[in-house]
Amino acid sequence: MFKIIVLSLLFVFVVNANEINKDKKDLEKAISLFNKATSSKGLEKDVNLAIDSFKKLKISTLRDVYIGSLTMKLAKYTFWPWKRLAYVDDGSKLLDQSVRLEPNNIQYRFIRFYSYLNVPDFLKKEAFLQEDLRYLITMYKSKRLPPLINDKALKAMVLFFNKYENVKKRDVYFKLITNDKIKQNLKKIIDKE
Repeated sequence: MFKIIVLSLLFVFVVNANEINKDKKDLEKAISLFNKATSSKGLEKDVNLAIDSFKKLKISTLRDVYIGSLTMKLAKYTFWPWKRLAYVDDGSKLLDQSVRLEPNNIQYRFIRFYSYLNVPDFLKKEAFLQEDLRYLITMYKSKRLPPLINDKALKAMVLFFNKYENVKKRDVYFKLITNDKIKQNLKKIIDKE
């Protein structure tokens, strides 16, 4: 009897481990598609592929934050203004809901921050941008983040202050970045504007 129970538990464990591995691979694939879709070379078909990939995931909040960002990205490929607004509205609802459910998830904050950074000011997302910026500054100052994440937080700060033309604060945070690749990338963005 004991052997049957142990074998049953072992079987359940193996089945669960396989399911977890499959979920992890699906998530890695979806994130790879997200990165491609949100890159400067991303196309509408890439965005739709990434959305479909995330829809298959079971992790709802994580899924929703990525789908929200990608849905907002679809506005770029739409001609009709009301359709653009609908994409931004639908996507921002998912982003805001995800951050509301997990307000200390830095990944969600980064995704929402970068999604809203590209939204025109008349859509009134600046309050969320400032909220996420305050969170990123707090996390940066806490010194609890790994160096690469610190540099990404600094990059977000530099982009925010660059958008709102606060050159003094932008330059302060720019100098704190230690990763040369991030610094060079930001320099190109700043020089372009």
